Amino acid sequence: MLVIFGGSGEALAAHRTSRILGPIIRWLFPSLAQDKVDLLILLIRKCAHAVEFGVLAVLFWLALVKPSRHNKPEWRWSDARRALVLTALYAALDEFRQSFVPSRQGAVQDVCIDVAGAVIALLLLSLLGRWRGWWRNTSPDRAAAGSE
Repeated sequence: MLVIFGGSGEALAAHRTSRILGPIIRWLFPSLAQDKVDLLILLIRKCAHAVEFGVLAVLFWLALVKPSRHNKPEWRWSDARRALVLTALYAALDEFRQSFVPSRQGAVQDVCIDVAGAVIALLLLSLLGRWRGWWRNTSPDRAAAGSE
């Protein structure tokens, strides 16, 4: 949350990150028109929003569930929902804070991007955990099949 808070200030405003990303994009794609460079910078910035809030959602989930090596948790969508709500609240608070920074603006669409990143991260966590066997299996069908 501190990393997001720090990035929401003046230091990572669009005009500052464009000075870094613009030359890199122009070096990678020298014939790209300026409007396309600007669009690519915008896409990179919005993807960064989604990724950072996706990480935050997973961290909230970890804090709520407290899994350990010796205690496999059961995957519950209610835990994921609580992590998502906490992430969405922080995203809204972050955008509200940005409305007070002169070079930034708070935007509802950024909250939506942040929440979408959190949803994707939690879905990936669920799928990865099922695939890797991180969750305790409490399905009645599987429990009955295992006792036969």
